[in-house]
Amino acid sequence: MCLIAASFVVAILTASIQGVAAVATGSVYGTIYHLHSGKPVTQTGDRVLLYDSQGKWFGPSYTDDQGVYTFYNLQRNQFPATIVVVTSAGQFKRDVSGFGKVANIVLTD
Repeated sequence: MCLIAASFVVAILTASIQGVAAVATGSVYGTIYHLHSGKPVTQTGDRVLLYDSQGKWFGPSYTDDQGVYTFYNLQRNQFPATIVVVTSAGQFKRDVSGFGKVANIVLTD
């Protein structure tokens, strides 16, 4: 009987831990650069979009005066995702596989 009770407790704890991991949140951030100057964009407020693999939109975010953008409170099940920056020169995209720093996005205009 004790073995069965112990197995039941282990199963409940395992399910609880997995449930906590499934709802863990984090952020994605990166920097947008100009191709010609090699420097970050300095115009505050450039719009950056985030879409999951089904095309659901999570955002927007906006650049600061150093070209940095951040998406907060994302869940693990929102990945893979795509960052999209729309400018007069077109759309610039970067694939995202999880929380953390995203490779730089370089604008050609």
